[in-house]
Amino acid sequence: MSSTERLSVVVAVKNEAHQIRDCLESLRFADEIVVVDMLSTDGTLELVRDLADKVMVHDGGPHRLIHVNKNLGFDAATGPWILNLDADERLTPALRDEILGVLRGPDPGVAAYALPFTHYFFGKYLRHGGFRGSLVRLFRKGKLRYPADRAHSTPLVDGKIAELKGLVVHFNHRRIADFVEKMNLYTSSDAALLVEHGRGGLRNRPLPRNLGGKLFQAPIAVFWNRYIRHAGFLDGVHGFVAAVLLGFYQFVEYAKVWERKNVPPKREEEAR
Repeated sequence: MSSTERLSVVVAVKNEAHQIRDCLESLRFADEIVVVDMLSTDGTLELVRDLADKVMVHDGGPHRLIHVNKNLGFDAATGPWILNLDADERLTPALRDEILGVLRGPDPGVAAYALPFTHYFFGKYLRHGGFRGSLVRLFRKGKLRYPADRAHSTPLVDGKIAELKGLVVHFNHRRIADFVEKMNLYTSSDAALLVEHGRGGLRNRPLPRNLGGKLFQAPIAVFWNRYIRHAGFLDGVHGFVAAVLLGFYQFVEYAKVWERKNVPPKREEEAR
C-alpha cells in the first residue's frame, strides 16, 4: 500500500470460521491485520493463523466482552492508524479508496472518522427502521477506547471526529438462529454488568427501579421506535421481523437482570 501513513486492521472474533477468510482477504490492502480470538471452538483460530499478521487469544475478561478484546488488539497494532472491523462487515471499494486517500494526507486536526453503515438483515438491505447510521471505526492509535462496562458500548474518542462517505456493509444476521445465538451471548454479559454498574445494556440506560414494568414497556418502546418512528414498516416483513426481534432482545436483557436479582444461584442444579 503506497501511503504516507501505515494502517493496521483489528478484527475481534468468536466462532467466525464460516466468514473470517472472506473478511481478512478483503483487507489485504492494509499494512497489518491483527486478530483477537475469544476462545473460538469452530476452527476460527486455525484459519486466522494463516491469514493474519498477528493473532492473539483472550477470553474477553470476566464478562466475556468482545470490546475488551478489541482494546487489546488496538494496543497490539503497530500502525499509526487503526481500522476496527467485525467479521461480518465489508468495506465497499469506494470506502476502501476513500480510506487510502485519507492516509495519503491525514488531517492533523482529526483523531477519528465515522463510517456510514448499511445493514443486510435476513437477506435484505434494510433502508429504514433506524438501521442507517455511522460508527467511529477509523482512528489514530491511542485516540479511541471502548469502555468495558457493557457488550454494546460507544467508543470514547480523544479528539475531533470527521465522517467519510463510502459505506460499510454489515451482514448482520443471515438467519434468525444467528440473531438468537448472539442475543443470548450479549444479554448475559449485559445483564451482569447492568446489575454491577447500575446502567448499560443495549440502550445504555440506568437500571430501572420498576423492573417488572420495564419488562413490558421497554420491548414495546423498542418496537415502536424501530417500526413506527423510524418507518421500519417500509421494509415490509423484514422490517417487522427485525423490529419484533429487537424488542424481544430488550425483553430478554431485562428478564436476565430480573433473574440475577430474584433467582438463587445454581437453583436448577440443586433441584436435580
